[in-house]
Amino acid sequence: MDWVANERLRRGLDNLWRAIAGVDERASDYGFVFAENEVEAGDVVAGLWSKALVKAKGNEELRKIEHMKLRGAQIKNSGVAK
Repeated sequence: MDWVANERLRRGLDNLWRAIAGVDERASDYGFVFAENEVEAGDVVAGLWSKALVKAKGNEELRKIEHMKLRGAQIKNSGVAK
């Protein structure tokens, strides 16, 4: 992982922890920020990655977006990012 990806992941984690602590009212968005950082780092959830390909009808660029939608919703609904 390169420096830029590490920095994005660090910022995403910082934002997520702030959201958990209730410091930021934009907490519901952090699931999606975290999901984007995961995709950029190549650290995707395998089952969601496959589901995203189906939803994107084989388009690899849309697959990334679909994965971020699915993963962001998963994080948001898990209660980690309220």
